[in-house]
Amino acid sequence: MKMKLSEVSVYDDTPDAGKTSIGGSVKISLKMEGGQAGGSFGVTFEHEGAKDLTYRQLEQLVLDKVRSSLTEI
Repeated sequence: MKMKLSEVSVYDDTPDAGKTSIGGSVKISLKMEGGQAGGSFGVTFEHEGAKDLTYRQLEQLVLDKVRSSLTEI
């Protein structure tokens, strides 16, 4: 399975309380015998201090969240 971040955003849910969320979309491609499959998967989750993270950190958090969500299915 290959995953690639296609977009990421940081949202100020409650600026006064310092709560932020991360939203992201990931393109997924799967190789399977005799063909292939793919699609996109979106997630949104609360993460304290998201505004202070680098792009690479945001990317890793989104990919990890998608990966863990897929293993729960």
